[in-house]
Amino acid sequence: RMPLVNAVGAAVCSLSPAAVIFCTVVLRSPYRVILSLASAFCFVLCFMFSGIIWMSIPPWRNSLVVLVVQSAAIQEVGRWLMFLAFMKLQGNIASMQGIAAHSLANLTSPVVAFSEQVACSCSIGTGVGMTRALLITGPLLSDALWAGSVYMDGCRLSRYGLAALVALAFVVLDIAWTIYGFTHVFPLGSRTGAAFIVGSHLIASMLTVLHAEETLPPLSCGVVSLPFLFGLVVVVVVVTGRKTYDKLDALCRAEAP
Repeated sequence: RMPLVNAVGAAVCSLSPAAVIFCTVVLRSPYRVILSLASAFCFVLCFMFSGIIWMSIPPWRNSLVVLVVQSAAIQEVGRWLMFLAFMKLQGNIASMQGIAAHSLANLTSPVVAFSEQVACSCSIGTGVGMTRALLITGPLLSDALWAGSVYMDGCRLSRYGLAALVALAFVVLDIAWTIYGFTHVFPLGSRTGAAFIVGSHLIASMLTVLHAEETLPPLSCGVVSLPFLFGLVVVVVVVTGRKTYDKLDALCRAEAP
């Protein structure tokens, strides 16, 4: 059935980058798999907590803007708490027989330790990103059981296509935000970096609010939001890549004889 094909295509499109990273990075170590699954669970808790707060305060229930702002704030607090838990875990397993090799503290080379830190943060970001993508595209599966595709008035793009592209952008953003936060912002206590992560998250989330404006097809169809959203993806990936490269280059120079 065509709607089901559309729904599956949306899920595959949004999850493809995360699936590649999961197979090439996460699955290489059972420890990273555990980190990825644990981060997915933590994100679901943040998502549920955000929804409970939104529904518990009556004046907020009719405002998507309030939901987006408090949800983004809770998610970033959750990301910071995941970092604290990750560092606490590193300290605990450093002295445990059999799994001590997974501790960054036991890696003698700073370059190897940083590379493992990037891989672990990438695994955590992948878990968060894949869970978010499923939450975005999952509700469309129920629509896929009906006959015909679900298109929006005045749009060339179906709801499946819009959801797939939004989920794809957030998957990449979640991975980049987590790498940037775990390797630079949180360890150094960088307020500028924290403001960049929170600010870019708020901007990305606010762009999705435009899709609720059904009376204006250019907004609800993503004509306005998608270019800005993927432009933001490029900015966040470039900043994350640059910071990661600079740190790795500095460590390699310091380690060189």
